Amino acid sequence: MPQQNVKSFWQSFKSLPRRTRIYLGLGGIVFALAGDHLAKILEEKYPNTNPLIPNDNSETLSSQASVDNFKRS
Repeated sequence: MPQQNVKSFWQSFKSLPRRTRIYLGLGGIVFALAGDHLAKILEEKYPNTNPLIPNDNSETLSSQASVDNFKRS
């Protein structure tokens, strides 16, 4: 049985032509930036209406929870 030539992901990536690796990297960056931009647009279009999740980073769930509301058994 012949031995299979198994490359790691990094070896396979490095064996690609330089220009292809550059295009893959730039494509990943463009994809991430487009996703971030789309997320911001959707957050503005559909604002958070869940009262348990704070809209502002200064608010936290612990500041909204009252200790008096919890009963111990």
